[in-house]
Amino acid sequence: MASPASSTSRITGTLADTVAHQPAFVAVFAGDGDAWKLTLKPDVSPVAEGVNVHRAVQKFDPVIVEHMFLSRVLHAAASTTDIDAAGVVQAVANGAAIGMVMRPLPLDQILHADELGALLPFGSTAFTPPLANLLAYVVDPDEDLV
Repeated sequence: MASPASSTSRITGTLADTVAHQPAFVAVFAGDGDAWKLTLKPDVSPVAEGVNVHRAVQKFDPVIVEHMFLSRVLHAAASTTDIDAAGVVQAVANGAAIGMVMRPLPLDQILHADELGALLPFGSTAFTPPLANLLAYVVDPDEDLV
């Protein structure tokens, strides 16, 4: 297996080379560390396949991974979320059976899902660095917030 740093750069490079609207992710397998980029065929509709999500979010990468891969292929497996591709590669090197690396959801897709009231899979809206470290709102103690 290649070093985690070189694996991570190859994986993120491969994902960056994906057509923006086409759902894709990289599955990193234990053992020899093979990684495969999986892309949803353009003619496949997750809603037509029985995925119960709003049509506007049906082809978001985390929705595809959660509903079309994890729940069907790895339905009995325990899972955790790591927002760093290097962490995923390291988890596989440390004994995880498989790791999934996705492109981060653009903020406009997160906002659109929110406007629709659509629920996105756990961890898919995580930011790095955390927003709490980036945003601050100073509240005047004399200001009425209600």
